[in-house]
Amino acid sequence: WDMPGSIHADGVDRVQLSVFEVDTMVKVAINGFGRIGRLTFRCAWDMPELEIVHVNEIVGGAETAAYLVKFDSVHGTWAHDAEALSQEAFVVDGKKVSFSDKKDFTEVDWRGSGVELVIDCTGKFLTVPKLMPYIEACGVKRVVVSAPVKEPSVLNIVVGVNDDKLEDRWLL
Repeated sequence: WDMPGSIHADGVDRVQLSVFEVDTMVKVAINGFGRIGRLTFRCAWDMPELEIVHVNEIVGGAETAAYLVKFDSVHGTWAHDAEALSQEAFVVDGKKVSFSDKKDFTEVDWRGSGVELVIDCTGKFLTVPKLMPYIEACGVKRVVVSAPVKEPSVLNIVVGVNDDKLEDRWLL
């Protein structure tokens, strides 16, 4: 398969993406709403440059998702109100977040939700071939993976350690 990229100073071919506009809010979805997905949701919710518009989780449904993002046995009760609206959505502080329960993420209508960035917190898609369908089939512009992707074409970032290497053009 032919993947666009460019050779960087370290000699590694990295996948590229055109840069997000700095002055626009990025529409975000989370795939995988276990502990890491929920904590990511909580953190990202208060970031002004991100708008969480969709969650995909195969276990429990929207009602369980809303409850578990609100109440965490380790991190406590979240300061925001969260409640299920239907089987296809929950609401946080009056803002609707659509919800799906598709095991195959290519069946989720990421494009229809306007999703530009998916944060994959499933721990299952850890290779470029498994992640590229987000881009190629689903129309997502960028994927952030919560687990390490052990391929040289993917830049794994640890904030405070090597986040200075992060550039807007990385796709995965």
